[in-house]
Amino acid sequence: MTQNIRFFTQTAIIVLALSACTFNSTPVPPTPGFVEPIPTTTPVSAMSMVVSYDTTNVYDAVDQEVNYIYVIENTSTTPLPGPITVTDDRVTVTCPGVETVGNLDANLDVGESITCTGPYKITQLDLNAGSFANTATASAGGNFSPAVTTTVTLTQTRALTLTKSANPTTYNNVDEKIIYTYTVKNTGNVTLGPAQFMITDNKFTESFICGSEGAILAPNETATCSRTYTITQADLDAGSVTNTATVSDGTTTSDPVVGIITKGGPATGTTVQHTVVEGEWLWQIARCYGADPRQVVRDNPLPDPTKLKAGTIVTVHNVGSKGTSYGTPCVHIHRVQSGDTWDSIAGQYANVDSALLQYANPGGLSLGRDIKVPVGPYQYP
Repeated sequence: MTQNIRFFTQTAIIVLALSACTFNSTPVPPTPGFVEPIPTTTPVSAMSMVVSYDTTNVYDAVDQEVNYIYVIENTSTTPLPGPITVTDDRVTVTCPGVETVGNLDANLDVGESITCTGPYKITQLDLNAGSFANTATASAGGNFSPAVTTTVTLTQTRALTLTKSANPTTYNNVDEKIIYTYTVKNTGNVTLGPAQFMITDNKFTESFICGSEGAILAPNETATCSRTYTITQADLDAGSVTNTATVSDGTTTSDPVVGIITKGGPATGTTVQHTVVEGEWLWQIARCYGADPRQVVRDNPLPDPTKLKAGTIVTVHNVGSKGTSYGTPCVHIHRVQSGDTWDSIAGQYANVDSALLQYANPGGLSLGRDIKVPVGPYQYP
């Protein structure tokens, strides 16, 4: 019995010992230990740079120079061997030798500074953008300054100018064609467009495009177009045609331009049979055709040269021999309006002299009065 108990006890001890052992081939990883982090440091630049330019200038033209100044200082604790160089993405920078500053040795010593310079010429693209920026870095002996970015603001001017001409500049008949030519010019400093450059003229019911659809006008570039106007009976009666035009690209509009064409007279040297209308007198008819008034009086022996009956035929020889031949009407009739003055009335008609206007209408201006508005100069011939 005692022997059996001893065997059992020994067997249990062996089983317990074996159960504590691992017999498979997979290794058990060790418990990871604590790894001390490697300290890092932020590098400190050995040099500083300040970039400046003259901010009091107005920068608004292509090829205008912006002159940059770069001041580089050794902010480290050791000398920096020369040369000092500056790299700028827009500017070619020139730096003097380090032996010209401080103690005049071959190093940029601690606390010493050096000044570099560089010009930049403004481009049309810069002006179109309204500003530009450049980025620069200084270096010496493998050391670099922090990059410095500088922005220059430019003054933009958007402007359009319109000029207009007429061909012919005089007319004589209803349905006569007048060709107006319009020239649009970009007189600003930035490119305009793509846009429709629209002409508005009070003699045409609709605005029209000058140049191509989506045109682009760089500064000083032009676009040209034309329109044909047909003379009316009202134009013939008025003796002149005045039109006012502007051009706009939708954001920029030109100043208005005014053009006047006048009714022409007969050819110089010809003879005219003139039919008198109300308000005319013999001397004025001669003035109207640029003829010799004394000859007109001699050729037309009428009872009173100052008072002519409407419908009378007057012969005028040698048209244009003494002055400009304006053609009919020789006298306009104007009804005085509130605020009218001699000068303002004269300004409403072509080729009217304010002094002659007053001479022809003694008694002054009164509201509602019909006055004569004679064509031509006061001093004649």
